[in-house]
Amino acid sequence: MQKWKAIVVDDEELARKLLREMIAQHPEIEIAAECANGMDAVKAAAEHKPDLLFLDIQMPKLTGFDVLELIEREKIAVIFVTAYDQYAMKAFDVHAVDYLLKPERMEHVLGLATLKRLFESVSGPLAAQPFASQIYGLYTGLVYLTPILGGWLADHGLGRRRQRVGALAQVTAATSGLVVDDAKTGPFGFCHFAARPGDLVALDSFSIGNLKGVGKVWQLTAVDTATRWAVCHVFLGPSNTDIAKRFLDRVIVKLRKLGVQVSGVLTDNGPEFSAAFDAHLDKLEITHYRTPPRSPNHNAVCERFQGTALQECWRPAFHRRRFENLGQLRAEITTWLVDYNTRRPNHGDFMTGRTPRQVLDQHRTKHAS
Repeated sequence: MQKWKAIVVDDEELARKLLREMIAQHPEIEIAAECANGMDAVKAAAEHKPDLLFLDIQMPKLTGFDVLELIEREKIAVIFVTAYDQYAMKAFDVHAVDYLLKPERMEHVLGLATLKRLFESVSGPLAAQPFASQIYGLYTGLVYLTPILGGWLADHGLGRRRQRVGALAQVTAATSGLVVDDAKTGPFGFCHFAARPGDLVALDSFSIGNLKGVGKVWQLTAVDTATRWAVCHVFLGPSNTDIAKRFLDRVIVKLRKLGVQVSGVLTDNGPEFSAAFDAHLDKLEITHYRTPPRSPNHNAVCERFQGTALQECWRPAFHRRRFENLGQLRAEITTWLVDYNTRRPNHGDFMTGRTPRQVLDQHRTKHAS
């Protein structure tokens, strides 16, 4: 039987023991070394050349991320096993195949999704590997979770297999960009993720209000989910397909000037995003993704931005002055957008104090390197 060679790295003996016991249930994996700190892990990786690396993050001398910078990891699949959830996004930035929180979630360390990602990261596409097909067949249709987790799973909306499959589908969407139908029913309050600028631009519209002397004012919003760069258009509503098509064309032009090529668009099922809008996207060779009906949380990136615009731009502006025409309103949102995109820190879990400009520049740097 072909075996995967693994190294377990954790400064806690109890955590290493638990991993040892779980790996022992899988004869296709053998532990080549155990390390209690980052320095030993670097030496062990050079000596044993492992296929798998089970890696803690916070350790003496070197962190898990420091270890990855010091080893040759071209063919090493990395699984972070840590007590801290705040490093998850950074973990996937360094192409970890999984991120497990201990001790609660370590029981599913060798589940279906992990095994599939492990083998593909080490050995290439699954379909081309007989051994991988054999392993995958053992786990088809399963989400490997031990019975002792039953109560915890039920408390978190994961008590049924259908709920766990939905959760895995959402994790897959967040880490790979692949969206399947099961992701729509998962428990996390769906929020799309894009690996590159332009992969997924979220669109939505909302009513600003009925302004005396101006009329019913609406806003169309576009937010690039990879960078949070926002583009807005204020108009007299309600919105319709022609307005939405023209707005999309302007968004494409604005993002192209920033070096961003739009390849995917996310919308709800509003009348402005009808079949004619679909046809326009087809002509532009842009993929159209739709949120499920009555599920605004599935477009959370855009929804949150519109709440921010309402709180930080429109409400303070209406307190300061009277607007007499559409031009004044457009000038107001344009000025605010400059500050939002380039100067205002965003303190959400994804942005961590960065501005959209900084995130965009970081993507450019990665692409250039």
